[in-house]
Amino acid sequence: MENFCTQHSERSDVDDILAIKLRPIELSDVDDFMAWASDDQVTHFCSFDPYTSKEQALDYIKNKAIPHPYYRAICLSSGKAIGAISVSSNKDEHRCRGEIGYVLGKKYWGKGIATRAVKLVGSCVFKEWPHLERLEGLVDVENVASQKVLEKAGFRREGVLRKYLIRKGRSRDTVMFSLLSGDDCQNPQSTSPASSPISTKSLSGAGEIRVKRNPIQSREPQCRNRSLAALVKLIVLKVPYGCMSPGTKFVTPSDSSLAIQTLISVFL
Repeated sequence: MENFCTQHSERSDVDDILAIKLRPIELSDVDDFMAWASDDQVTHFCSFDPYTSKEQALDYIKNKAIPHPYYRAICLSSGKAIGAISVSSNKDEHRCRGEIGYVLGKKYWGKGIATRAVKLVGSCVFKEWPHLERLEGLVDVENVASQKVLEKAGFRREGVLRKYLIRKGRSRDTVMFSLLSGDDCQNPQSTSPASSPISTKSLSGAGEIRVKRNPIQSREPQCRNRSLAALVKLIVLKVPYGCMSPGTKFVTPSDSSLAIQTLISVFL
C-alpha cells in the first residue's frame, strides 16, 4: 500500500505541474489570494508586508493587479489560484526591458510549479510584447530559492548588485538574472519531478529548489569512462611493452603512457 500511495502521489505531482495555467486574476480569487498574501513566510522576501484583511486584498486586486499590464494568477486545473506572476514594463529608452516577479502559496512549494510558471511566461511574453528584448529577475542575495527557480527556467545569472534597493527598511544586495528574446528558453512542457524541486526549506516569492542529478543525464559520463577504460586496456594488454609486429612501430612504455594521456585528454 505504501508503494501505491507513493506512486500515486508522484503521479499527482506530475499532473499538478503539467496542469498549471496562467490567467488574469479576478476579484473572486480574493480568498485564494489571502492564503499566500497573509503568510509571513511567503512574503518574507516580497516588497509588501503580509496582508491583514480581505478588504485590503480586494483593494489591491481591483486597483493594482487587474489594471496591471501583465499580472497573472498561477492556477491548478481546478481553477484555484495558488500564486501569482507578473511582468512590469518600462517606458521610453527603458521599454526594451521588463522585470518578472512571482509568489506561490507555501503548500505548493517544492513541486516545480514556480519554475514552470516562469517558463510559461518566458516562452510567451516576448511574443505578446514585441518591443521587449530583455526580461530581468531581481532576487535578494539570501533568497536562494528564487535564484534556483530562475536558473532552472533558463535565466542567466549576471552578478550581484550591492546595496541595490531598500526592502522593509534595509538596504539589500540583489542578484541580477536575465532572459533575452533570442535566448532558448526551456520548454515548459518538459517540467517533471525528475527535473524539478526535490526538497523544500523555505519559499518567499518562489520555490526552494534543490536539484538532484537526473540519472539519465549521468549516463553519458559513465559510458565515456567505460569507453576510456576499454581503450586503455587495449593498449596495455593487446600491445605489450616492447612488442613488435611487421610494419608497425616499436611500442615502448613511454609511447603507451603518451597514448593513454592523449586518450584521457580527448575523453575527459
